[in-house]
Amino acid sequence: MDYLQYFEPKKLGSKAYFVSLGYEAFRLAGFLNSDEVENEHDKYFIIGLPPFNIGWEKRSVDVNFTLLASMEKIEQRIHPIPSDDPIQNYEHIKKKIDPLDDDITILLFPMGSKPQTLGMIWFAINAKSKNQKDVAIVYDFMQKNQSSSTGVDKMHMWEFGLTN
Repeated sequence: MDYLQYFEPKKLGSKAYFVSLGYEAFRLAGFLNSDEVENEHDKYFIIGLPPFNIGWEKRSVDVNFTLLASMEKIEQRIHPIPSDDPIQNYEHIKKKIDPLDDDITILLFPMGSKPQTLGMIWFAINAKSKNQKDVAIVYDFMQKNQSSSTGVDKMHMWEFGLTN
């Protein structure tokens, strides 16, 4: 699998994975089966609730359920975050990461909505600028599905800044 680490992790050892889920189960399967993903480490899954369109959350859960069902304590690992709000995504990741040990490397896998991806990118840039926990963004460079979406339904405007 071809992954790019946006920020090269400095440390070896313990890792925590944050994955925003979409409705392309093959991407989650690739993540879970990758040699780079160590099974014994913590994994957190973010699902867009509410979704962009009513009913899409069922589609996302349905396609990913068989891959997630075999994991221990999966109900504690899935976190609903609005799919159209990068700020709530950022805050949720921050809340989950703050209590973790400083020596843990945080790996963010943006596979969900674009606003969730923006929240992850913003979090990684902020963490890097403040020299906090080691954070990396990992992306799978998937081919765009021609039938995945067309046109513009809603447009959201966001402004981001670095925090102290």
